[in-house]
Amino acid sequence: IDVNGGWHDAGDYGRYVKTGTKTVNDLLFAYMTNPTMFTDDLGIPETGNSVPDILDEARYEIEWLMKMQADWGGVYNKAVTPSFPGDIVPENDKQQMYILPAETTTTADFISTMALASIVYKDIDPAFAERCLAVTEKAWANLTGAFEFVELTNPEGFSAGEYRDDKDIDERFFAAIAMWSATNDDKYLDYAKEMLSKDANATSGTSWRDVGAYGSYLFLINDNAKDHKDFYKQVSENLKYQADTILNIVNVDGYQVSLENYSWGSNGFVANNGILLMFAYNVFGDENYKQAAVEQVNYLYGKNSLNMSFISGYGQNTPQNMHHRLTKAKNANLVGVLVGGPDNDREDSFTQALGGNTPPAKVYVDEYLSFSSNEVTIYWNGALVNLISQISK
Repeated sequence: IDVNGGWHDAGDYGRYVKTGTKTVNDLLFAYMTNPTMFTDDLGIPETGNSVPDILDEARYEIEWLMKMQADWGGVYNKAVTPSFPGDIVPENDKQQMYILPAETTTTADFISTMALASIVYKDIDPAFAERCLAVTEKAWANLTGAFEFVELTNPEGFSAGEYRDDKDIDERFFAAIAMWSATNDDKYLDYAKEMLSKDANATSGTSWRDVGAYGSYLFLINDNAKDHKDFYKQVSENLKYQADTILNIVNVDGYQVSLENYSWGSNGFVANNGILLMFAYNVFGDENYKQAAVEQVNYLYGKNSLNMSFISGYGQNTPQNMHHRLTKAKNANLVGVLVGGPDNDREDSFTQALGGNTPPAKVYVDEYLSFSSNEVTIYWNGALVNLISQISK
């Protein structure tokens, strides 16, 4: 099948539905929240077409996601080669490309993104918005017909990222809310209520793995949400609980960062937590949430124990040797890119070489081969765009 297009996921050249949809969602929520922030003059190929460039960029990935849908409705997991290439440009990677099978999570993620896109593009490009909504029909039928959670691991011989999830109820919840928001059909809201009745965690999270809070927020800002009094109360209380949990961590941390553990992609978790805090601020109006969200941006830009801006090119001490094959192959650097940050699990040789007494928040090495601390991904950077948009409104 034709799977040309789409974004490379990270420092490698794999393309993944789970992280791609997360990133698109962040760009779309960023635009929905603060449309005047985004212009049509960023110098991408679509610049000057009277559409904000952030929406052109999101559409580039959306159209690839459409190619990843099977005729029977399910959505394939990813497009990858069996092994990561060397330090070469992508067009020189001559390995066979494979499409790996569909999962219930990828299918639900696809529905959420397409329904959200249909809302955002409705006044920008009505025909494209209709196309986005149309592709959800088969996907919804497939998802609701697949009652059992389906997760697949990589076949033997594949080293691509797995992005494994242990549940799909939050993806189903978000998908249902997004469809209800796009169509006003209460059958989707009934499905969301069913998911929440099964597991309160259906409403949790703003990462690629846990997406429920995106659905919660999309529901709570809907003009008709308060017509569903009991459900509104439950969803809003769950969002507030999540935000308060993050706020409590921020309030006792010396740098006011929202982390208790520093794992692979810790900076992405910081940005995701900031997004959730801003969702809570937008719903409840508590300035404590917004200030805590601002502190997450401050941390990423240098208010941290390393005295380092984790966004390349912004600040005096920024990443110079990010783990990213394209820039390595071209002997170049990217500007404005968020790297993964401290990883106390020490999953590469450079972090493992740090002294045993190194504090968790300092297990970071600005080296190309420190892939567990210095890689870049689309979904950390999309989250940063969303967070900055939210606090800048």
